[in-house]
Amino acid sequence: LLGSTIPLCGIKLYIPIALTPAIRMVRCISAILLAASFYFTLASASNATEQQAVSDGALPPSRIRITPKRVVGRRKSPKGKKRKLSKKGGGWTVESGACMVEKNFGTACVLSPNYPRQYGNKQKCVISLKGRKKTVVFSQFDTETWFDTLTIDGVKFSGNKRPKPCRPKKNIVWSSDFWNLDKKKGWKMCNRGGGMPKLLGVK
Repeated sequence: LLGSTIPLCGIKLYIPIALTPAIRMVRCISAILLAASFYFTLASASNATEQQAVSDGALPPSRIRITPKRVVGRRKSPKGKKRKLSKKGGGWTVESGACMVEKNFGTACVLSPNYPRQYGNKQKCVISLKGRKKTVVFSQFDTETWFDTLTIDGVKFSGNKRPKPCRPKKNIVWSSDFWNLDKKKGWKMCNRGGGMPKLLGVK
C-alpha cells in the first residue's frame, strides 16, 4: 500500500496516499484561518493605538470623526427670524426706560424690564405704537396691585388680570413704585393687529 510517513511526537505514522490530499487541504485551511486571526488582531491594535494617539494629542483633530446628535422636540428659528431684543421694532418704540422690544418668529412684543424675571423698583417706561395695524394683545400680565401700573389711554392696569385687546391712541406708560412686597414677573404685550375693538377700560 502506497503512502507517506509523518513523524508525530517521536512516532512515525504511516498515512496512505489516498488521504494525503485531504491532509494538505486541512493544512491549507488552518493556515488561512491563522492568517485571518493575525490580521484582525493587528487591526484592533492599530485602532486602539490611533485612539490613544488622538487622546494624547499626537494626531490632529481632523482625524476625529464626529457624528452630530439629533435633537428631538426642539424648534429651530426660521432663517432670518431669530429672536432679537431692541428698543424699536414692529411698530413699537421704547421712548424711555428699561423696557425692551422682542422680535420672535415675525411677532413684535414689548417686555417689562427683566421679563420674565422680576422687574425692579422705581422704574418707568414710555412706549409708543405706530402704524395702521396697532392692536395690543397681552400674553402675560403680573404686577403688584395698585402700586405697579401700566397706563393705556388714561386707564391704569395692575394685578394679574390681563387687559383686554385694545388700540391705544396715546403713549403707554409703565411705572413701578419704590418697594415690591411680592415677586412679580411683569408683562408682555404684542402688536397683533387687525379686527380688534378700541380700548375697553376695566372698572
